[in-house]
Amino acid sequence: MPGPRWLVGVVMLVACGGGPNKDSVFECDVSTAPSPTPMRRLSHDQYRQTVHHAIERLGGSVLRERVGERVDALIDRIPDDFADETLSREDQVISQTHAEQWYLVAETVADGVRTLDPLPCDDPLCVPEFIETQGSRLLRHPLNDEERTFFGSIYDAVPDHADGIRDLVLVWLSHPMFVMQVEHGASEDGSDTTALTGPELASRLSYHAWNAPPDDALWTKALDGSLLDEAVYVAEVERLFDDGRSRGPRERFFRDWLQLDTVPRLDLQVGQPRFDAFRGDVTPTAELSELVRDDTLNLLEWHIRNRSPLDDVFTAAVHTVTEPEVGALYGTNQLWDGHSDPETLTTGHGGLLTRPAFHVAGTASTRPIRKGVLIRRRILCDSLGDPPADLGPEPEIDPAATQRQRTEQLTEIEGSICAGCHTFVNPLGYATERFDGLGRARTQETVWGLEGERLATSPVDDEGMLRIEATDETVTAGHEALAEALADSAKTDACLARFWFRHTWGRHEDEAVDGCVLQGVEQRLQQGESLDEALRAIALDPTFRQRRFDEGETP
Repeated sequence: MPGPRWLVGVVMLVACGGGPNKDSVFECDVSTAPSPTPMRRLSHDQYRQTVHHAIERLGGSVLRERVGERVDALIDRIPDDFADETLSREDQVISQTHAEQWYLVAETVADGVRTLDPLPCDDPLCVPEFIETQGSRLLRHPLNDEERTFFGSIYDAVPDHADGIRDLVLVWLSHPMFVMQVEHGASEDGSDTTALTGPELASRLSYHAWNAPPDDALWTKALDGSLLDEAVYVAEVERLFDDGRSRGPRERFFRDWLQLDTVPRLDLQVGQPRFDAFRGDVTPTAELSELVRDDTLNLLEWHIRNRSPLDDVFTAAVHTVTEPEVGALYGTNQLWDGHSDPETLTTGHGGLLTRPAFHVAGTASTRPIRKGVLIRRRILCDSLGDPPADLGPEPEIDPAATQRQRTEQLTEIEGSICAGCHTFVNPLGYATERFDGLGRARTQETVWGLEGERLATSPVDDEGMLRIEATDETVTAGHEALAEALADSAKTDACLARFWFRHTWGRHEDEAVDGCVLQGVEQRLQQGESLDEALRAIALDPTFRQRRFDEGETP
């Protein structure tokens, strides 16, 4: 059994200096103006889809075959959006690498267009129409006279027609309006809060729901002005969210919110005696961590399709396991087909937080602290401070101690610098200790030695004070009680509203002015509306169709 330093790195992840935030209900003041709407760059996912949309428009399958692989390789070199405590859409860093790769992508597509026969505009006479149709569509706004003149000068700057078309494509795909979400609004009086134009609204909605530019149907409604009609807009929101293309952006949100991309590699200790003794007849592969992540996404997507309320996400034991290697962690060889109504799990697992993605550790031990921190921060939105610089002397720990006993001795000694925080964090992790470090259900914990020898076997202790509310000292036991407590708490509704707001707007909320938007999502969840309807609601809020400029910024 490893010494006490085994947990020190995990302990350092936990904020031992702060307590939970009790705020959970938002106040709505309809007299406040919306928050300023900063200009945002496209996310990594949005940019990739935007480039491929351009390729399809400019040259279809022929151009895709010529440049698609090279373009994807260049996009892969762009730093992925950082998602840790924040969400990926909140990453607005533009680095030198971004600028360089954006240009190289534009150059690659433009060079590919240059080789097409016929060209997308095969005669100088069609250049004005080419600029008007393709230029406006790729830049996602109707062109004005100044832009028409400028793009015409780009074409005229070279004597060869094909080179002129190539240069137009290069300029468009490296243009700020291609790589950014640029919104000027419809106001002409200089007011700081303005309704979006039809094309701006179409782009905002499409990038929110699909991570992609508007399709032809949405763009047509944007240009003819009908998208600004309430009934038409509501119908388009429903159409986009009902479309299968909404799944990818929604899954990216779930990955960010629940930190599913941090699932560790599970095969690295295969061959180590202790881990081999622990894993038994389960042999993790390098792909298992991704399969485990996707297993959780399958569950969440089924709840979206089923129009389940958020409470059911935490409590319903739904069998949505599709992969045999993941089924081995559940202890079942019966798999879901991905389409029909799933059966009830009978493996000892239950709702969302019992799924292996939250329990797999890549070692022979569990991670109650990590699980507790995730629930506090991502499910309840409780505030936790930074860990102390000095953890103090390490206690002597019995090698045969259970993971809970070790964690208690390391972090919960009465009067220690860490105890105040960990008494709020650890019990949430302890409640899920009926799942081992591979996510398998258990009633007993076996402690293995370095050479794979059995040191001890003890009943799992999953009892404790969850303190969903800081003053609640009710003692419960097990993941079922945790799931019910989370489902009953208003904090989970408010917390999901916060994270969905951040995903939508690419920034943290300001409760003083964003309270109405947050409350709209929160109340739908509290009233038992489906998770799917609650996530759609933010696009129906009036502020989604507006832009407010920062003080001093010219519209």
